[in-house]
Amino acid sequence: MLLFFLPAPPRPLAQQRATNDQALRVGRFRLSGYGQFDARLLQDADTEEPADPLSIRRIFIIFAGDIIPQVGFVLQGDLTDKRILRDAYVNFKHFPAAEVRIGQFVAPFSLERLTGTSRLEAIDRTDIGTRLSPSRDIGIMVANSTPFWDWLSYGAAVVNGTGRNTSDNNDPKDLVGRLSATVPAWRGFSIGVNGAIGDQPEGRRSRVGADMAYDQPLYRVAAEVVREAHGSIVAADERVNVSRGGPFARRGFYLLGVWKVAGGIVEIDAEGNVTLPDRRLELVARYVDLDDPTGELSTREIQTGANYYLSPTVRVMLQGSLQTKDSPVIAGDTIEIPGHRLVLRAQISF
Repeated sequence: MLLFFLPAPPRPLAQQRATNDQALRVGRFRLSGYGQFDARLLQDADTEEPADPLSIRRIFIIFAGDIIPQVGFVLQGDLTDKRILRDAYVNFKHFPAAEVRIGQFVAPFSLERLTGTSRLEAIDRTDIGTRLSPSRDIGIMVANSTPFWDWLSYGAAVVNGTGRNTSDNNDPKDLVGRLSATVPAWRGFSIGVNGAIGDQPEGRRSRVGADMAYDQPLYRVAAEVVREAHGSIVAADERVNVSRGGPFARRGFYLLGVWKVAGGIVEIDAEGNVTLPDRRLELVARYVDLDDPTGELSTREIQTGANYYLSPTVRVMLQGSLQTKDSPVIAGDTIEIPGHRLVLRAQISF
């Protein structure tokens, strides 16, 4: 129990990749990336996911660097996706309090969405992070690279609102913003609020959300809630006859808990500094609840599993989920269709 109160513990192995310089260098530029390889050990026949027992989930290649000391760039692609381009932007770093990013990037919204897939404790994001939250888009963003007073960060962007690798389909733009803060007196605790609004061809779309995380040497908890409101419902039948309905809103939340189990001896020196073992085991549990009046995204899911870090760059994940999804029927009631899956994933970073 002493470990919960020791000051300034080192970063856990799962986070070391963010600080260790493991990238390959090409002059003043850096080449890095990771691959994720899946084996689907169990999949319920009623799920909508296609059967694919063995698959390459992602192969990300990242090429980045500084063109000149205060101007940098990032190019990122996924070799498993036909639309290979992910990130492509230029960063102007003249003012740390207001760095400017131009190009295609992840909009500043949602803790889960802003966390890279190589660092997620659960296998893949929830629909809250992928469907209710803005994702990659083309536009311009202003953010501070160093938190104000060491605890307050912001990001504000103007984007097309159509998603990555997609041309704009109307004149209005989407406004997206995030404000996040750490609590100096409560080390490891952070909170964030998010907002987005923009006009789409089918009507105005607005999103609001809030998130929190508490990260400690032996555990991490996180929670997030997002609400997405639409000005109208747009639906098409088999003959592509478009019908419009009234305003509607989707809302959802998730709860995440991670127990970081030490896989060896925890050493404490004379000054009270903690050295965690090189090999780490994480036990993960996540609950997702999403309500959608259209029936498209409504779901409740319980996911559990374990991650094992062979090194800071090699991770093995085994996680299973039990899901119930609401499907509308003619009578206006709903039926619940269960979905189950068990996935083994190997992740290698460089």
